Amino acid sequence: MAKIYGGRSKYLVKNDLKYFLIANGLVPAVFLASMFFVIINVLKLETSSTFILLFVVSAMFFLSKMAKEARIVSRLVNKKSNKYFRGWRGEDLVFDTLKKLSDDYSVFYNVNLYDRGNIDFVVLGPCGLIAIEVKSHSGNITFENGRLLRNGYPFKEKDFIIQVENEALGLKHFLKEKIQKDIFVKRVIVFSNKYAKMRFGLNPINNVFVVQKEYLHIYLKKLLRALQIYLFGFSLLKNENPKRYICKARNSFFK
Repeated sequence: MAKIYGGRSKYLVKNDLKYFLIANGLVPAVFLASMFFVIINVLKLETSSTFILLFVVSAMFFLSKMAKEARIVSRLVNKKSNKYFRGWRGEDLVFDTLKKLSDDYSVFYNVNLYDRGNIDFVVLGPCGLIAIEVKSHSGNITFENGRLLRNGYPFKEKDFIIQVENEALGLKHFLKEKIQKDIFVKRVIVFSNKYAKMRFGLNPINNVFVVQKEYLHIYLKKLLRALQIYLFGFSLLKNENPKRYICKARNSFFK
């Protein structure tokens, strides 16, 4: 099992809980407050039963209107809650794959680089250093005119290619400051939703690999294979047995 550092994004979980409570508590709160208002005012009235009945009917009509508006607002807020839920749930699904790597790998979950942004996962191991950005969107994912598209339209949030490139560069500069070494950071966007469809294969887009969650381990194996080829050539230059290096690389993947 890979070495794990960090944990689930508190930002996503906190906002999911906040909007969930608002969405599911709004209608009951409006109903109870309105009923309390009606009861209090009925008790204060000192008039005929006919007037009281008219007041109650009018109040109930107003209450139904308020409840309808509250339900509309509740649905909108619930959509926001679902967005945050899909965000942290998608990261958990990718984490389930990454934690199965061997103990030669270190997985950093939710890396905060302060002013350089936040990275969902950073993987360090025989495959090199990888920055992974997780997206939970569904739909047909394509690439056109330098941008990722969803069902033929640009994503509303941001340009994901630029986002992961900035994160990788931020990590590179951060490490340069800390350890005075210039390390190349590979960039990967993983779509965690099983209904996200794409046909990029293992071909990078502007130096960014875009894969479905189920193909993440295939991408890592490809990197490992490239490492084996490199080690093979390295061993030939040193006139040593190539199996020594290749077996070590192979054993450092899934156990």
